[in-house]
This record gives sequence, structure tokens and C-alpha cells, in this order.
Amino acid sequence: MNNFENINILITGASGGIGTSLSKAFSSTNANLFLLGSSEEKISMLREKLPTKENIKFFNVDLSQRENVNNFCDSIIDEVGGISGVIINAGITQDSLFMRMSDSVWDKVFAINLDASMAIIRKFIRGMVKNKWGRIVNISSVVASTGNPGQSNYVASKSALN
Repeated sequence: MNNFENINILITGASGGIGTSLSKAFSSTNANLFLLGSSEEKISMLREKLPTKENIKFFNVDLSQRENVNNFCDSIIDEVGGISGVIINAGITQDSLFMRMSDSVWDKVFAINLDASMAIIRKFIRGMVKNKWGRIVNISSVVASTGNPGQSNYVASKSALN
């Protein structure tokens, strides 16, 4: 992997399976990593799996709350000026048959899987455009195309992300 010196990379869902693999891969570079997880417990487990380096920072951010997302992004902009690489990997499922699915379950899946992605990208894209360089990677799912029983909210959110 390239050196990535002076590159700031944000990974959401960093403590899950794909996120941990991404975090491990990027931890072998000189990139400044900003790793987000959904709980302190998961972030602690991720911290144990990665080398202790000053350029790796860990965060627990509730992506279901837009205000939390915006405040986190603003703090990163204040601290380091922005992010040059965003990897949107966070996603949740809350399965239920569509006819029985509550609005709150639908809304939470969309808030994390789609709305947080838009908010994060919107916060950092201006800096990418200004610097004439940046990368945005959205991790989706094959079920965005194929569907899955009981996952209409997840499927719709990942399809929208695509």
C-alpha cells in the first residue's frame, strides 16, 4: 500500500468485519486514520487489534443522530482541516416484515445507512473540491440489488446509497 503521508482518512463502521479489515490495511500506512464505531466496547476491541500509533484515532459516534454526525465532522475540520478520504462502511439491519415494520425501525436504518453518509460526505466534500483531490468510497451490499426477506428498510437504504 502507498505511503499516504499527510492524508486524512475517515472510516465509518470501522469496528465491524469489513471495517476492521480496512482499518488494519490502512494502519500499515502513514495516513492519519479517524476510525468510527458504534460503541465504546467495539472501539476498544478494535484498538486492541491495531498497532498503537499517534496517527490513529478512535471515536464512538451515534450516526443515527444528525447533530452528532455534524458535530463530529466539525470537530475534525477544526482539528485537522478536513478529510481527504472517506470510507462509508457503517450499516445496520433491523429486520421485520414490511407490513409490520415500525416507522422508528425504518427511520433508524435510513438514518445510519443513508442519511449519515450524506451528512459526512457533505461536510468533507467542499475541502476535497478546494484541494482538487479526495476519495469517497461507499460500501453497500449485494442485497441492494437482489433484495432479502424482512429487510426492505436495509435493501432500500443500500440501494439509495448506490
